Amino acid sequence: MVSDEVLRRIREAIEQNKIDLELSEQHLSELPIAVTNLEQVKVLYLDNNSLTELPAEIGAMTQLTRLYLNHNRLTTLPPEIGQLTNLTHLYLRDNYLTSLPAEIGQLENLTHLYLRNNQLTALPEEITQLQNLKRLYLSDNKLTVLPVGLEGLPQLTQLDVRKNPIAPATQNSGDTASEIENPTEVIKRYLAQQINPANETKVMVLGRQGSGKTSVLRRLIAGDFDRNEEPTEGMTNYAWTVQLTAERNIQLNVWDVGGDRELYAAHQFFITREGLYLVVVDNSLSEMESHLEEWLLLVRAYSGGSPVIVVGNKADLAPLRGNRRKLCDRYPFIRGFAEVSCSANRGFETLREMIIRELGTLSRFNDNLYMSWIAVKQHLENFTENYLEYSEYQALCSSKEISQDQEQRQLLSLLHDLGIVMFYFEDPRLDSTDIINPYSLSYGMYAILNDPKIREEYKGVLPLSYLDELFGENTQNDQLFVIDMMRRFELGYFVDGRRFLLPTLMPDYRPPVQKWQSSLIYCYRYEVLPSVIFPRLVTRIRQFIFKRVIWANGLVLADQEAKNKAIVALDQVTSGLWIWVGGDVQTAENLVSLI
Repeated sequence: MVSDEVLRRIREAIEQNKIDLELSEQHLSELPIAVTNLEQVKVLYLDNNSLTELPAEIGAMTQLTRLYLNHNRLTTLPPEIGQLTNLTHLYLRDNYLTSLPAEIGQLENLTHLYLRNNQLTALPEEITQLQNLKRLYLSDNKLTVLPVGLEGLPQLTQLDVRKNPIAPATQNSGDTASEIENPTEVIKRYLAQQINPANETKVMVLGRQGSGKTSVLRRLIAGDFDRNEEPTEGMTNYAWTVQLTAERNIQLNVWDVGGDRELYAAHQFFITREGLYLVVVDNSLSEMESHLEEWLLLVRAYSGGSPVIVVGNKADLAPLRGNRRKLCDRYPFIRGFAEVSCSANRGFETLREMIIRELGTLSRFNDNLYMSWIAVKQHLENFTENYLEYSEYQALCSSKEISQDQEQRQLLSLLHDLGIVMFYFEDPRLDSTDIINPYSLSYGMYAILNDPKIREEYKGVLPLSYLDELFGENTQNDQLFVIDMMRRFELGYFVDGRRFLLPTLMPDYRPPVQKWQSSLIYCYRYEVLPSVIFPRLVTRIRQFIFKRVIWANGLVLADQEAKNKAIVALDQVTSGLWIWVGGDVQTAENLVSLI
């Protein structure tokens, strides 16, 4: 409800064609639209009201040179604020602004911007376009970063960033509370606390067993070749330094992943964003035999489409097979195909050039990283426990002056992508926020999945008592950690308190079960059938498994109440999941729907 006094002042401004309008301390909770129609007004006073937002129509007041909005309840500004191109002074002190619109960079005549005592955590990069800005007051906010381009604003003479999280990096020890510094000095000290983080990223090498992944890496990194190279069991990590430009070397965290099909479902743990992927295939095998598209599907599903180079190994024996154009259309993150021969030492210079080219396109290399972030990273690189509770991580960050939750999460996301830690706070399968040691998890998980005794003697049903023999005594915490992570990611489930069933390690042979003569038949066709489908299906539907009849790519289910049974079988050749349902046709579809 607009008061009579406000209406009187608006009317008076219209009748007298006034260029200033005083509406401070009028208990306004919203700006009357009639005010925005006063196109002749150059100075508008709205201090000490209760405004929570400005209408988009504010953009019509293009003659405004000064806008006073101190002591309100604003949380955002409309993008139309950028239309006030004659504005020279903008007062927004003592509000609740959490961000500024990018359009603020359009205020080409702005000289004074007052933002003291808000909730700002960052400024838009567009603020560095304000070439006439002289004074920028940002004290008492929650700023954790500054646009580096502020240093280049030619008119900026005063920059106040006191009482912000960045203060230790920007405030001189000799400053008093009343001093506002030269922005050049502020930014200089700010930059002194940063380094370029693009000196490190993750490279993951994928491919089926026998494709020659490890041999390719040996040629790339060390320049040698071992004809008797043993297959990778689980995962091996390498450090590889490459020269990105004439002035810059970068560190690559290289992950060489085992290619046994039993391990495929576990690889989802370690595929992250913002890295580079090499998918190595054996040129002597067909496209289907090399499982190329299954690897590409994994990268697409878990990396957000990070760049991939397909490496055709054994090029001295055969050319790389497959329709390259079709693959690139289907998987646009493929950046190229390289053909190499480890035994003939051929094609590696071209592959190395392709790798360096793609590394140069990663957006991470354009960011900056605080020295405090580096300190946390170095601490976690030496982390030997299985996991770290999130509260402990927060305490570590706080000890390094990283106190904002958003910044802590951002750093953790970076460390996850680099492969230094694993953190799945957005994954609904995990009911904790523990920060996981990837080396402990990969060692333990692949030790279980690679163990022949679990497959051959225990038929995929792991007695927990066997873990002492597998890992060594006095490792109960390690054992429980690995098994619990496999449970959470649906790679298996507890049969009872003593045994853990692993679907990917069930026997290859199919038990003597027959398709029923009278049954409903369904088939789900996949473009490529992901290996992770089967363990997830078994884990989620385990309460309906009939007498624990499971084999490597199928199972029998029963709905005891409705007296229906179903055979579910995966056909890797045709990429199909087949379902045969017997029993009462009227209730059979209920079991199919469940599957």
